[in-house]
Amino acid sequence: MPHLDALETRPHAQRVAEQYARLPAQLAYAREHSPAYAQALAGLDLSAVTDAQALAGLPVTRKSALIEQQQACPPFGGYAAMAAGAASRVFASPGPIYEPQGPGEDFWRMSRALYAAGFRSGDIVHNTFSYHFTPGGFMLDSGARALGCAVFPAGVGQTEQQVMALRDIGATGYTGTPSFLKIILDKADELGIALPRLNKALVTGEALPNSLRQQFEARGIQVRQCYATADLGLIAYESQPGEGLVVDEGIVLELAREKKFQEKVFEALQEGVILLDTEGKVTYVNRAACTFFGMQQDQVLGQRLAQGVRGLDVKPKADGPRKQAFIERIELQPIDPQTNGPQLLYGLRYHTHVTKPDQVKTYHDQVGYWLWEPATGTVIHTLTIPRGQTAMAAGTAAADAKRFELVAQEGLQTWGICSAPFLQYAFRTVEFRIKVTVNDDGSWGYEEDTVLMIRGQAEPFHHTDRNLLKKIAEPTPNPLAR
Repeated sequence: MPHLDALETRPHAQRVAEQYARLPAQLAYAREHSPAYAQALAGLDLSAVTDAQALAGLPVTRKSALIEQQQACPPFGGYAAMAAGAASRVFASPGPIYEPQGPGEDFWRMSRALYAAGFRSGDIVHNTFSYHFTPGGFMLDSGARALGCAVFPAGVGQTEQQVMALRDIGATGYTGTPSFLKIILDKADELGIALPRLNKALVTGEALPNSLRQQFEARGIQVRQCYATADLGLIAYESQPGEGLVVDEGIVLELAREKKFQEKVFEALQEGVILLDTEGKVTYVNRAACTFFGMQQDQVLGQRLAQGVRGLDVKPKADGPRKQAFIERIELQPIDPQTNGPQLLYGLRYHTHVTKPDQVKTYHDQVGYWLWEPATGTVIHTLTIPRGQTAMAAGTAAADAKRFELVAQEGLQTWGICSAPFLQYAFRTVEFRIKVTVNDDGSWGYEEDTVLMIRGQAEPFHHTDRNLLKKIAEPTPNPLAR
């Protein structure tokens, strides 16, 4: 594959030697120009920090400490080697953490990831990362322009307008989250608009499942992913799918490889940690994950993840997305065949009742129907929740289908979404999507994605739910159906 510069093709030994040769000067600069690092690095012989062992001995700056110091000494807590007024821009990331943008046309070094993803001079880049508060939009914007690309600063939301701009401007590349790219392409299909020039994408900010990558590639869009942060810039990027991420040439990355050390660290975390092997089976879970998902470590080890955990809900909160484990019971009862003139439907009436672990109070309540039309293979899922909202999602499936997907979207007269005024004002639902998997053992699972436009937030929020349900009793059909 082509390379951005000669740094990418250096022998590994040369790369390591050159990186560590530069490190003492970098550390000395930080100590001289940054009050916080002047204190942290005081009395240390920085000229001796020329290998990984010496680097590991330096004090660690944690984000929690950074937040505290910035609150005590705004805006940068003494960690920046410049005054706020000397920065090109100042950003705010969740925390909040305030970050300055320093000089240079590609301050975050994102051009390397874009080049590996196939972006070249003359490309038109449709950049959907936010230009508001956080540096995400500017990070990809500056990297693309450093390569000689033109950038359309699309930002977030306004899906239909995004489609129109992609078509009218003739963008050849996309930058943003993979889920938003999927939403844009689905909207283009709905509007009957072709986007033949769009042939590449660099995505980040969330996971890129292989199934979604394959959908993009089927449309002729080559997708690569990268990992970057506001404070460090580009950390790693993808050059070939399935071969992992390549560490950026400007980064020295340390990985904790010793298993006992890893487990000691994971057990100390408040966040849940679950490690899987290549077959999706659990090899390790920490205490936080066991508590959160309501599982026993000895029962879940060696099992596939879906077999050992309860349902998981990810919902919006004022302080950011919140995960919640839940216990779900669904009662499904067959109904008599339904006719609309020549149309024939078979179906199930259902009631979903959800509680939090170890609680009696209802967490979620939902009623509706699952319907199937044999003549067309159409599957219909209706839902009503006691918050003033109904929806009707649809898709197609054969009688023996094991997997199918249903979608409802705002504004459609069929397969649409209807909300009460308050929800429409504060938490407008623009799309509902459910993927269902039926297993041979009688269990079935689902993955739901409810896309919300929350008042005061520019980016759409993906309220997700997933669960695996096991049959516990037989249904009780209507008497005439027995």
